[in-house]
Amino acid sequence: MDNKNEIAVLLGNNIKRIIAEKDLKTRIIAGELNIEPSTLRKYMNGDFVMGVDKLYKIAEALDVDMNELFQR
Repeated sequence: MDNKNEIAVLLGNNIKRIIAEKDLKTRIIAGELNIEPSTLRKYMNGDFVMGVDKLYKIAEALDVDMNELFQR
């Protein structure tokens, strides 16, 4: 059984979608966030739960409103 946090998975899926839609590179976004690409991938897979500060920084790096990260 998968015990991943539903919100973390939703956020991760939206981050993946936005990165794909904007044809961005995960490693470049990770660099802008001062985190390892593997850490960003863990956020994207719902393995890590993000704090509000990290959500804000990710939204800034993706150039989207933070609300877009929560869209279902």
